[in-house]
Amino acid sequence: MKGVVMDPAKDGKRFMRGNEEEKSLREIAWLIDKELVGSDQFVGGLSTFPPGMTARLHAHPDAEEINVILEGEGDFITPDGDQPVKKGDFQFIPKGVEHSHRNTGKGPLTIVWVYSPPPKSVQK
Repeated sequence: MKGVVMDPAKDGKRFMRGNEEEKSLREIAWLIDKELVGSDQFVGGLSTFPPGMTARLHAHPDAEEINVILEGEGDFITPDGDQPVKKGDFQFIPKGVEHSHRNTGKGPLTIVWVYSPPPKSVQK
């Protein structure tokens, strides 16, 4: 086992999720998991939302999540209400808490996300 430096543009599993009609389109770069780097404890990557896009509300019943806003601005959405987020903000999401993100800015909203432990069912 060795440490790994990754370039999201070349090394990750990249795909689009959601659709423009529902205003849920975003790009995912899956970077850390068992298959890519041999991680037993973490799953992680990047999500980039174009302006006006919102992910569906969802929860991870078996995993805690940490997010860091790399660029842009938007809302962190939970059943308890929306909270504004901006570049440099950290988020902690306990197991089972429903959450989502919305890009409210003029440029991309890019989020680094890490789950631990890896969810039992991972949708890629």
